[in-house]
Amino acid sequence: MVDVETGAPIPGAHFMVWWERDNPNPVHWTQSFYDAQETVTDAEGRFEIPRQRHFFTLLVSAPRFDAFVPGYVAESSEVTPRGGQPYVDATILKMRRLETREQQCKHEPFGIGGRFPKSETPKFSAAIDEYVERLACTR
Repeated sequence: MVDVETGAPIPGAHFMVWWERDNPNPVHWTQSFYDAQETVTDAEGRFEIPRQRHFFTLLVSAPRFDAFVPGYVAESSEVTPRGGQPYVDATILKMRRLETREQQCKHEPFGIGGRFPKSETPKFSAAIDEYVERLACTR
């Protein structure tokens, strides 16, 4: 993970991958939490989540990815080699710094935390909760 303006690595950034299970029922399908893994970037802004083998994944959705850095928002990602698979092959996640408190409140990460149980992603969830509390935006 790097700062899009400076190219500097972002240490201590949070990254997670998570899956949902599709639950069929007579009226319509619903989704529920299936699994999640989290990590924190090292001093060079690097992270790795070891590949997991899940069994009985017939109704499990494709993985979803979330990144959280206090005071930043995801700008873009770049996969190497060109045409590679995001987050399987080397992926540079470029984050843009939110300069003002107004910008930070506008991009406050309310939506991220509600998608998965906090017990499954304690570091990621705690980082968001701490940031939201410290920012104290009114909605």
